[in-house]
Amino acid sequence: MSPSTSPSSTPSRLSFTALSPDILLLVFAHSSPFDLATLEACSKDVRDFVSKHSTVLYANAQRGFAVGKSRPLPLKPVISSKGNFSEAAYATFIFGGGTCDNCSLPTDKLPCQYALRLRSCSKVCTRNLYDASTCHIRCYTNDDYKIEPWSDWLPFWRVFSEEHGREIVGYLSKDVDRAVVERACAMRRDIELLQQHRITPRDEKTLNKEIEIRKQDLPVLVKNAKLLDAWAHNYFKQKKLCEDDNIEFIRLMGRVDNQRSSTLVRCPLVARLLAAFSRDLVKITTPVWALNYHQICQEYRAVKSGTLVPHKLTDDDKIRCQWCPKMFKRIGMPLHVVDAHPDKNPDELIVKPAHMEGKRHCPECPGSYKAYSEIGMRDHYRMHHPAAAPPPDNTEKKRCPLPPTRQTRKYNLNTTTGDACLPFASKRAQTTKSRRLEMAAQRVIGASTCSFKLCSPGVLYTVP
Repeated sequence: MSPSTSPSSTPSRLSFTALSPDILLLVFAHSSPFDLATLEACSKDVRDFVSKHSTVLYANAQRGFAVGKSRPLPLKPVISSKGNFSEAAYATFIFGGGTCDNCSLPTDKLPCQYALRLRSCSKVCTRNLYDASTCHIRCYTNDDYKIEPWSDWLPFWRVFSEEHGREIVGYLSKDVDRAVVERACAMRRDIELLQQHRITPRDEKTLNKEIEIRKQDLPVLVKNAKLLDAWAHNYFKQKKLCEDDNIEFIRLMGRVDNQRSSTLVRCPLVARLLAAFSRDLVKITTPVWALNYHQICQEYRAVKSGTLVPHKLTDDDKIRCQWCPKMFKRIGMPLHVVDAHPDKNPDELIVKPAHMEGKRHCPECPGSYKAYSEIGMRDHYRMHHPAAAPPPDNTEKKRCPLPPTRQTRKYNLNTTTGDACLPFASKRAQTTKSRRLEMAAQRVIGASTCSFKLCSPGVLYTVP
């Protein structure tokens, strides 16, 4: 028998189905809800086993969050309407991250509003989501929403407003638009509209049956959202304590090999371990560190030498130059390129300082450290290079998610007062463009006899 086929040289592989169910249940009992959801996506055998024992496994995983100040994760609501309301989808919705509903950037944070299923990546985006000018949420201060056909089955958000002295009811704008489109597609089959909004084709009779089921499920969803809001308040407090303990453990482990903890926590593997264990409210143990020790040391040396970009790069981190073996701080790399590599373009750097994003150097001024934005570049050429044309801007441009597009820039009615408003007008409307806005509002409203006044920046209200 050849060495390649000998039993000693052939790696032994144990099939997942060959293991005893008791052993598998014991192993999966140490998993968190998001771990179970991730394991279900690994293979069909694992998904079938977890789905068969989902009630026991997920209930045990949700009780694992009862650590310190935190309480067990609320159970999944029982929903009868059509859709993916499984235990894995519930865990992925809470811990799986997604895109920010304001700026569309990826984020791993928990939802900021469970009733409306909103997720934000920062405090600024959270404020923008609740800002009336961004139109993410349609708010009502009276009972006008009750006349809408979707008001009794769409998820809503209710809060007491001190400014208005009463409760405010908010609906997600995209949910309202989807409900209107769904009703329109049920009355007339529009294939293009169905594909655009990813709506299941239904006739009017089937849609009415589905809406009746949604009405019965709405109180269950609202109750679950309130439980999640109360749970998240204590969960974040305990997560901060657990994260501090894990960072202290990383600092002690780094002291053994004379490694800086500030560099260790920005190694990709350590950052993933810290995020996963802190998310599940579990402390990093010595066996876990020993299992990943060699890869952590390799990443630490790579980050220190500049060959590996750390998890969170700052302007004070040293990185290696693309055209020479020297290392410089991120904030000083463009200066080095201008001085040491005059034949290279500093705008071609892969990793740029934070203040350089969206700026370029003037090709007509060799040896200059200054970088200009698109508007500044045109002004610079007009003042210093009037005979030359400014270079074209080849950088990728992204549309800001806050201002509306040309197609959606419309004058509408204020949902809180019923008055005509121009929510997207600029601050200049208070001075030079006020008359133009008044004329535009008159054309939209169709009442040329009503008068107007400017109350807040860019907002027009009718005066009876």
